[in-house]
Amino acid sequence: MLELFVGMMKEEWRVHATMFGSLSFALYPVLIFAIAFMGSFLLPLIRPLLPFGDLALLTHALFLLLGLMIGAFGLLMNEVMERRFGEASTLAYAARTLPVPEWLLFATFVVKDTVYYFALWVLPFVAGFALASPFVGVPLTVPALLLLTLSLSFLTGLAAAFFLSTVYT
Repeated sequence: MLELFVGMMKEEWRVHATMFGSLSFALYPVLIFAIAFMGSFLLPLIRPLLPFGDLALLTHALFLLLGLMIGAFGLLMNEVMERRFGEASTLAYAARTLPVPEWLLFATFVVKDTVYYFALWVLPFVAGFALASPFVGVPLTVPALLLLTLSLSFLTGLAAAFFLSTVYT
C-alpha cells in the first residue's frame, strides 16, 4: 500500500505541476500561509463588524466546501485527465489493469487526498494563523483547536463527496 500511496502522491503532484507550473504550484502553500498570516492581523478590525463565532462558522463552511470540491474533483479526475492530456490513465482508475483490489485503490486514494490536501490547504492556513496569533491577542490554544476543527470540516466535505459518489453511481 505504501508504494501505491507514493505513486498516487507523485501522480497528483505531476497533474497539478503540469497544469499550473511546478514553481507556481510548489509556492501555493506559501501563498495560503501568507494570506492567513496577514489576514490574522485584520481580526481586531473585523471584530466589531463580524463576531468571531460567525467568522469561525464561515471559515469552517469554506473548508467543508473545499473538501466537497476536492472529493468531487478527485472522483472526476479520469475524465478531466483525458480531456486535458489525451489518453492518460491514473492509478486510482487502474483496478482492471493492476493486480490490486478495488477497495485498496479506493482506500489509498482517500488517504492520499486527505494527506495531500491537508498539507496543501489546512496546515498552511493554520500555521499562518498560529504565527500571527500572539501579535493579535489570540491564545495559543486557539490555533491548535482550529487545526482540529478545520481538519474535521475538510474531512467531512471529503467524506460527503465520496459518499454521494457511491450512492449515485
